[in-house]
Amino acid sequence: MKQIINAIISNDIHQIETVSEQLVVMGKTFALDEQLVNTFRLVFDELLSNVVTHAYGDNQVHHIEVRAYLDSYFIAVIEHDGVYFDPKNAPKPDLYSSIEERKIGGLGVYLVDNLINEVRYLNKENKRLIILKHKL
Repeated sequence: MKQIINAIISNDIHQIETVSEQLVVMGKTFALDEQLVNTFRLVFDELLSNVVTHAYGDNQVHHIEVRAYLDSYFIAVIEHDGVYFDPKNAPKPDLYSSIEERKIGGLGVYLVDNLINEVRYLNKENKRLIILKHKL
């Protein structure tokens, strides 16, 4: 298994683009389908935005580590020290009401779960891990 991304960003929403750019380079380097790369970009944008926006309640700088590996699977780990989020405890999104009637939130997790084969959220001592596994 070859490590293809090893990035450390801070909890600044503007730094998420760094990971997106690395995903594009990965796609070109390994001749991955452009639609698949765009799916990964969307998933990382959603997950990292959630970490940056919801995992930290202070005004301190925190580091978020992103690692990705490639073989017959794309495997990625997002590691941070913020608040643990378990989507199993989150309410299911309302997929049937009009946009005006829906509550904000929940669609991103639903989207990620439907785009990636396997998503796990782990709480390990001082670290929170989001692990993605997707068959290529």
